[in-house]
Amino acid sequence: MEVKMGKVVITRGASQLPDEEIQTALKRHSVGDWGIISDEDKETNNSSSENNDGMILSVYVSKTGKSFWIITDSGGETTTILLPEEY
Repeated sequence: MEVKMGKVVITRGASQLPDEEIQTALKRHSVGDWGIISDEDKETNNSSSENNDGMILSVYVSKTGKSFWIITDSGGETTTILLPEEY
C-alpha cells in the first residue's frame, strides 16, 4: 500500500519537532503505518488509500511525548504535518 501524498506542508508548531522524527513518520504514513489510531480509523484509512477518495489521518508521538498528526486530504493533493491543537 502506498499513499499518494502530493505537496507536503508543515505547520509552525510541528516544525519545532526534530526533523528526523518527522521524516520517519512521513515514511510510515506513506506506506500505510498509521501510528496510534483506532482499528476503525485504520480501516477507514486503508479504504481511503486504496480508493484515493478520503482523508487519511496518522497519529504519532515524538520521543519527547509530543503527539502530532499527518493528514493527507481526499485525493492526495496535500499532506499536512501538524500538532493536534493546530487543527
